[in-house]
Amino acid sequence: MLLNGYSIMLSSFWAVVASMIVSYFSRGSAQTPRRMVETAVTAAYAVIPVALACAAAGCIIGIITLTGVGLKFSTLVVLLSGGQLPLALMLTMLTCLILGMGLPTAAAYILVATLVAPALVDLGVGLLAAHLFVLYSAMLSSITPPVALAAYAAASISQGNPLKIAVLACQFGMGAFAVPYFFVYDPALLGIDVTWVQVVVSFITAIAGGVSASIAMLGVLAYRLNIIERLGFALAAVLFLNSDWRYDALAAIVAGALVFWNLRKGAAEEITTGTGTQPVEKTSEGET
Repeated sequence: MLLNGYSIMLSSFWAVVASMIVSYFSRGSAQTPRRMVETAVTAAYAVIPVALACAAAGCIIGIITLTGVGLKFSTLVVLLSGGQLPLALMLTMLTCLILGMGLPTAAAYILVATLVAPALVDLGVGLLAAHLFVLYSAMLSSITPPVALAAYAAASISQGNPLKIAVLACQFGMGAFAVPYFFVYDPALLGIDVTWVQVVVSFITAIAGGVSASIAMLGVLAYRLNIIERLGFALAAVLFLNSDWRYDALAAIVAGALVFWNLRKGAAEEITTGTGTQPVEKTSEGET
């Protein structure tokens, strides 16, 4: 229904109706009136954390819009960055994460595209790259603390701690935070005025950069990483951002050497001590 242009509310309503009908095909899952009431009560309790997060985000967005600060963001980004593109991109992403709190993707994009994207265009970023940067950055607000509506929704289902889930989501999704920068620094990803070979190479380096960033954030590969190895993967992720093949080659060498070293170090310690550094998929007792 969503693909056919129906609203989210209407699609959700008919999804609930369809699930109730399908439940009668199995005796064990049939929705009796009592089960329907229990399900409604459970759903109401699950919505409370999400509603509170939306209310808090609404207060922040209201302060920004009613005071007129939002209209000055474009100018502030240029002034605070001093015309330096890397700093401007970081400030823009921070702005998008703040303005995108508690908003659906479409609304978040419209807001940040109007207020922030012009600042990037003024600094020489292509129009399409600038809009993709703010769009992707605004989308990431759904997993970024403290609001992180996606984390609150997941917590209501899993009965977990919303803040811990949001932090873990950021750690596992660190590669996603690098994607907007690839749109700016590696325009070949957009497929404009480039060959298909350049597109493929850019796609591969973007994936490698995102994976390197995630590894650096999580601190694990096949075995636990020390601080030097994590910094090395972070450096590789930054080098992968540049579209110059020499930087990509250097990043590949750094990342490849770190992967080889991590595997060899862990295997050597296991042989020497009999236990060594445990692989990340094993528990402390060695059980899978």
